[in-house]
Amino acid sequence: MPDTEDGKVTLAVLGSKLDNLKDIVQASNSDTKYWREKYSTRLADVEKCIVRMQQIQSTGMKLMGGVSLVLSAVAAYIGSRF
Repeated sequence: MPDTEDGKVTLAVLGSKLDNLKDIVQASNSDTKYWREKYSTRLADVEKCIVRMQQIQSTGMKLMGGVSLVLSAVAAYIGSRF
């Protein structure tokens, strides 16, 4: 970094370094924007799949409960007849 005669860095040099750093960060941010959007979409899709799977599981458990009740009634009827 260039110094002045007394060894201090000027504000103009610091300003240009900060502008360069800002440009690097902005470029990095735009480079990763596509990937962030892609993974955000994938995450939303996974969340939808999880909700749907939970709904299917709940329906299956209700169905199994109903079948179990019917089979218990049939077993009780058969048990009372023989």
